Amino acid sequence: MKRKIIIITLFIASYLIIFAFSRFVFNSFYTPEWTSRNVLLFAAIITIVPLFFNKYKFAITTLIGYILGVFIGEILGKATVDIFHPNYPSPGSLHEGWILWGFVFLLSIIIGIAVEIIKSRQKKN
Repeated sequence: MKRKIIIITLFIASYLIIFAFSRFVFNSFYTPEWTSRNVLLFAAIITIVPLFFNKYKFAITTLIGYILGVFIGEILGKATVDIFHPNYPSPGSLHEGWILWGFVFLLSIIIGIAVEIIKSRQKKN
């Protein structure tokens, strides 16, 4: 039980560090700032809740997926200009980094689930 608490605390600390760096160090970059403001809590919950059920490989996979998604989104994402929306008074721009982050994070969830299934099948054999 003590080991599980330490591991959960480390994952929470990891997401807090990511939040701090994204909001206060890399705040001039779009994807780290946007993800920390809009989806970090959601991603942290997805990562941390399975730890209570000993799904450590899933948690590691999704944490790595979050970090890789931010980097890939920032590096490969580009700003698309002239986005018109009826609720906004003037055109704006859309950075595609969040879409890339979402794809990478979703892929990490799928990989994490697959790894946990494979691990459980190997234990049965």
